[in-house]
Amino acid sequence: RLWAELENKARSEDDQLPHDCKVANSYIEGVKKLCTYGINRSKTIRDTFPLYTLHDETHIVNVMRLMSSLLGDHIHKLTRDEVAMLILSACCHDIGMSYSEEERKNVLNDNNRILRYLEKNQSEYVKAFSSGSETPNLTESMTQNYLRCIHHERAEELLRKIEWPDALYGKLICKDLIAVCRSHGNDISSLGNLRSTTTIDLRLCAILLRLADILDFDAQRAPQAIYEYSGFANKEDAASKYSESEWLKHLSSNGFDFQHIPDRSYPYELEYYATSRSMQIEQAIHNYLDWVDTELSGCRQQLDCYVGKHRDLVLPRRIKRHIESEGYMSGEYRLTLDQGQVMELLVGRNLYHDPAVFVRELLQNAIDAVRTREKLDRNLPADWKPRIIISSWMDSEGYHWFRIEDNGIGMTEEII
Repeated sequence: RLWAELENKARSEDDQLPHDCKVANSYIEGVKKLCTYGINRSKTIRDTFPLYTLHDETHIVNVMRLMSSLLGDHIHKLTRDEVAMLILSACCHDIGMSYSEEERKNVLNDNNRILRYLEKNQSEYVKAFSSGSETPNLTESMTQNYLRCIHHERAEELLRKIEWPDALYGKLICKDLIAVCRSHGNDISSLGNLRSTTTIDLRLCAILLRLADILDFDAQRAPQAIYEYSGFANKEDAASKYSESEWLKHLSSNGFDFQHIPDRSYPYELEYYATSRSMQIEQAIHNYLDWVDTELSGCRQQLDCYVGKHRDLVLPRRIKRHIESEGYMSGEYRLTLDQGQVMELLVGRNLYHDPAVFVRELLQNAIDAVRTREKLDRNLPADWKPRIIISSWMDSEGYHWFRIEDNGIGMTEEII
């Protein structure tokens, strides 16, 4: 549907030009050339990520189909360049997951880039330096996480190397395609930095790419035959188990129903269907759909922030879930605990035989914190020394207080 719209709009713009200035065919051929590049790169993604669900042309076509589903009749309000940008971003947004042997080697030899990644991912940082070496040591699983997490950045590096079709100069700009492709790996708030012109609204294109990418969630992207061929049953490592969960999640999913939306004049509920054969997979599906709901909310807010011809595009309000369970019962079951008794167990007088033992615990925590920082913090000043300061005082009511401070590693919300 998107491609048909592109051809119609290219021909329509041609009709308004003098006969000797016709450009529709060359414009479309230019788009085809870039699409072919993106598709060919996508076919090699499984070389680096053999256990991942498909990121090949099946995913690309699904993303384009979902873009047009999200647009509905609004597709006719798009300009030729906007339609082309949607098609190109669908084809090229994942090319950063494609690595030749040489490209993989160069990326893994870039220690500064790896350190920037590790500093943003503390749990990976701890594992990378757990051996005590001066340079990070990445397992194969950690390497794959790293290569995946930077794929939206690598899209820019790859797109800058290709020969841009002459017919697209001045109409579709390489840096705009880079901006849209990069955006799907960035925080939603970054979409507000994308520019708009009279012929293309990059923010709209980024929103549609972002949503279509995560709505590609059904068995088409995880064929049963490839799942069986991958041999997950014979793999015990954590990365394989996680990948298996992703495959089972997709295999259980029947996708989203855009065909029976009664009214698009206001934010609507998007129906989703799945058949799950385990409680764990059902919970994984719910977690994924929670994330989709969050993304939908953020994207609607982005549209509402700007005045323009695309502000009236109506996006789904949330996902309405229809998950059928096979072989188990599903429901809102909860265990409840007496908070007072739990706190008494954790911090009450009966926790230790000696009520003063907690002082030792606080001291040990401080020692652990400074030792851990000394071991892991690669940015320590040269004159840094581990410090534990103990102070005490008596208050006006005669109570004796003390305080233990340290300059150790501290804790993030994730660690807590």
